[in-house]
Amino acid sequence: MIKKVVLAVFIISLSFSNLYSQGRVTGNFVMEGQYYQQDSSIGTTEFPKQMAAQGFLNVRYHIDDFEFGIRYEAYRPPLLGIDSRFENSGFPFIYGTYRSSDLDVTAGNFYEQFGSGLILRTYEEKALGVDNSLNGVRVNLRPDDGVELTALMGTMRNFWTQSDGIIRGAKGKVYLDQYTDFFGDNGVSLEGGIVSKYEEDQENTYNLPENVFAYYLRSSFIANSFSLDAEYSYKINDPSAVNNFSYNVGQGLLLSGSYYTDGLGISLDFHRSDNMDFRAERSATGNIMNMNFIPPLSKQHTYRLTSLYPYATQLVGEIGMQADVTYKFAPETTLGGEYGTTVSVNYSRIHGIDSNKVNDFTYTSDFFAFGDRLFYQDLNFEISKRWSDDLKTNASFLTQIYDKDVAENGWAPIIGKVTSNIAILDVTYRLSETYALKMDLEHLWASQDSVLKTADFVNGNWMMALFELTISPHYYISFSDEFNYGNKFVDHQVHYYMGSFAYVTGGTRMQMSYGRQRSGIICVGGVCRFVPASNGLYFTVSTTF
Repeated sequence: MIKKVVLAVFIISLSFSNLYSQGRVTGNFVMEGQYYQQDSSIGTTEFPKQMAAQGFLNVRYHIDDFEFGIRYEAYRPPLLGIDSRFENSGFPFIYGTYRSSDLDVTAGNFYEQFGSGLILRTYEEKALGVDNSLNGVRVNLRPDDGVELTALMGTMRNFWTQSDGIIRGAKGKVYLDQYTDFFGDNGVSLEGGIVSKYEEDQENTYNLPENVFAYYLRSSFIANSFSLDAEYSYKINDPSAVNNFSYNVGQGLLLSGSYYTDGLGISLDFHRSDNMDFRAERSATGNIMNMNFIPPLSKQHTYRLTSLYPYATQLVGEIGMQADVTYKFAPETTLGGEYGTTVSVNYSRIHGIDSNKVNDFTYTSDFFAFGDRLFYQDLNFEISKRWSDDLKTNASFLTQIYDKDVAENGWAPIIGKVTSNIAILDVTYRLSETYALKMDLEHLWASQDSVLKTADFVNGNWMMALFELTISPHYYISFSDEFNYGNKFVDHQVHYYMGSFAYVTGGTRMQMSYGRQRSGIICVGGVCRFVPASNGLYFTVSTTF
């Protein structure tokens, strides 16, 4: 009902030429598609349709203190790896907002985050097929320069419908440094909030709570050379399909500290989450209707072979730490050279939590104890250096331990842990004012605990090479090849060739690629989805206005 009212107001506003002349229209458009070809040599699946295409158009109308927005989406059908339940088209996102100096009111669809997201984070990530926007009403109030208040109520998007669960929440933030000179020039804030999800109990086996309550508390301290953050969350028992109907409470803790000075940056992070999976419907699984988000505790790598064994945050329970040190040797020093040299070291280690079963529905857990099972470990080194005005390099080495059974196999004892070492050399050389050449060479050595009995396309050593030519300011041409030459099953050793061409002008980008895409896991911010192998022509067009 709210969306229909907002849409009516939006259309009426645009219909008046005098209003349109006073306002402005902004937006963006994205369309991507793929033509699939069967390729048994890489294990492609049977395609329901040989051609897939999806896209969206956002239009926002601004006038005085008001903003109206609408998004059209079409999945005809969605690309492989995106949930097939998205196949449809329509207007799933419609909103209207009033903004003033001390008040914002939004009706319709919106995204919101409380703190770091431990009890509430709604967002959109097309690459993952995630969109858990809320449909309802939100009010933001700023009664003073140092106070922010938010209240909201709504239901969550469930593909083309809405969740059965009703979400209500409120948060407040106070900037203490605005009210006293005690903290000097340092920034100090306190924040807290509550969220309640109501969902009827229609289960005959269990006595399920219909109102699930959660809260969080957060404090931040920011000085000239360091910062400290701490956040704690608590959720009452929330039996669901994901946690096997556990009646334990959920708890989360994030601790973060950073130190930064000329040329040096150090950060230390710790987090623990226990039974913090929070859904708009208790029957939801996968990446569907997640209400919250646990920030990842490992470095988010971007190179191709580093994505072969990416780690997804385990919302059911994990404990870990991360340390990151970056140092820039100044120019005109022995190690800095003429342009300076940047060295980074990052280490993360994540375990399961230490727990003891009490009965079929509850367990006990030592809050700060690391469990015996190692989920993930990553030690990586990176050296970035510019050698001249035209030449710069980036060299990396990583060693990782990845529990594939936890991350991909639903805890079934199939593969065990995979140990990998990765070496990367990234070189960019400017040939002229117009032309630049980029070369990316990668190699991955891998071994795993179990003896392989079933053929796959992932195991063993890999090598990868990419060459990209930039013709400034409009054209990009690239060619790459990934080769799993170390696969234990010789007939599964495959070259994954890919060629791409892109044209960029203003806010518009068009790209076309042809080749093979290996199967694997794609992750963004610790949230992952599986992408099946494919071969064919891929294209995308995007523009902003």
